[in-house]
Amino acid sequence: MRQPGPAELRALREREGVSEAVFARCLDVLPQTVIAWEAGLAQPGPKTLRLLAAIDARSLSAVA
Repeated sequence: MRQPGPAELRALREREGVSEAVFARCLDVLPQTVIAWEAGLAQPGPKTLRLLAAIDARSLSAVA
């Protein structure tokens, strides 16, 4: 998966119908990290990008 923008990350999380905290738990990061991604202050690393690609292709249950 290419580096998604803040709006894409938020849209993916909202598509799955989960809060920042739940999304963070599934990705093994802190909720503040998800908030920073969605604000454009940080970007996911390679491991997280693979998880995000799996979520995008299937659903959150693919990694949870």
